[in-house]
Amino acid sequence: MKKYGRCRLCGEHRELTFEHIPPQGAFNKGSIRLHGYDNMFNEQSVLYGKSSKSPRGAGRHTLCAQCQTRTGSWYARYYIDFAHEMHRNLSDLKQPHHTYHISPFKVLKHALTMFASLESTDYLLDIPKYRAYLLNPSSREMPDGCNVYLYCHIDQGVSRLNGWSVQSDGPGHMVQCWEMAYAPIGLVMCFYRGKPHPYLKCITDWCSYGEDEIAEVRMRPFVLTIPKDFREGMSANYDKVFDINKRQIF
Repeated sequence: MKKYGRCRLCGEHRELTFEHIPPQGAFNKGSIRLHGYDNMFNEQSVLYGKSSKSPRGAGRHTLCAQCQTRTGSWYARYYIDFAHEMHRNLSDLKQPHHTYHISPFKVLKHALTMFASLESTDYLLDIPKYRAYLLNPSSREMPDGCNVYLYCHIDQGVSRLNGWSVQSDGPGHMVQCWEMAYAPIGLVMCFYRGKPHPYLKCITDWCSYGEDEIAEVRMRPFVLTIPKDFREGMSANYDKVFDINKRQIF
């Protein structure tokens, strides 16, 4: 059945295609079980304790065919290459650092493309600079206040595709957050704040690399566990998880 709606990138009302989040080539193939908020946390819901099944991997109908084709050809394969490099590095845990031969510029752009697809409100659509940054493959103009953070997620049985949420990070301070965790990569995006936790690696500056540059990037992301519920409060959950899980993989 065809699905129509507002494309999460261009904003036009069109027929929507199924967008794999992350791309199929980044280990997102085959049938999976999907668990939403009501399935896991709302004991009053008829959906509590249940799940739905997706026969073609994780994803949503979010982009029109034109935007999907363009961003897929511009960015997706570079994110796939990065995912495979990180996966290979999981076999060698003794090295203090690993060197990645990647396109940081395009990996970052695909990360923001996935967050746009996860968006279920119009928050990102209403930021012209966000859309313009992704729809112009040469643009280095990151949206104002946008920061992206990386961690290593190794639990293939647990993934998180979390769209927009507003959380308290102290009295009178609200923070907008997105999170995507699909082994071996975890990503968090926030607006107008620093790191949600010091163990996350900031990759916002990857926007300064060349559009066609394949760079050697040395880094050591931490292995992190997904908190019980990211929306319950960023600091409390992250502190609890990181205190238990202070082990480095790279």
